[in-house]
Amino acid sequence: MTASHNQWLDKKLRDELGIPAHLEKTYTTRQLLFVSNNRHLPRAELTRQYNQTFGTNIPRTQLQSLCKRHGWQTGNDGRFQRGQETWNKGKKGLQLSNGKGCFKTGNTPHTSRPVGSTRTREGYQWTKVAEPNQWRTTHRLIWEQAHGKIPKSHTLKFLDGDKANITLSNLALVSRAELAQLNRNHYDTAPNDLKPTVMLISKLETKHHQHARNGGTT
Repeated sequence: MTASHNQWLDKKLRDELGIPAHLEKTYTTRQLLFVSNNRHLPRAELTRQYNQTFGTNIPRTQLQSLCKRHGWQTGNDGRFQRGQETWNKGKKGLQLSNGKGCFKTGNTPHTSRPVGSTRTREGYQWTKVAEPNQWRTTHRLIWEQAHGKIPKSHTLKFLDGDKANITLSNLALVSRAELAQLNRNHYDTAPNDLKPTVMLISKLETKHHQHARNGGTT
């Protein structure tokens, strides 16, 4: 990316955080994004990870004050936390539109599997939704059960890059243009603590490219 593009991204990222360039000058934009994206962590753990990531040795109270100034509170931020109830707690399998859907067990032959059975192909879990032999990816069923039909111009992205993690909190709806930019930015191979930053940058770059194609200016 060019220097001007980097400056544009830096400004856009700070705008997303609500922190103008003249504030928090002791932190880089990447450091601010890291703290914001990991605000759910206990402050001692946040400080440990921050210092490990950036090679610093700042005290816990410094990050605690930063979070307090910007209202970055711990708590549920949409990510799946250890001990958090799963989307299907108390449910007997995925609720399909035909009222069936308990996941079946046993060594039933593939050709006679009942509706609600699951299988794994190319890393994705699939669920049989109807006869004869109609299957859909389970993560799309989970998303649509919570949010409705996925537009044709969009798809789902696994936030942690793990196709086997089909919890609702690990799914994000992205446009196909955003998906292409995420792939260009090597989202899946990025460290987990930087994935939210790569996601945000990719979304902003997509908006920038679309704006430029439409004759806009930066």
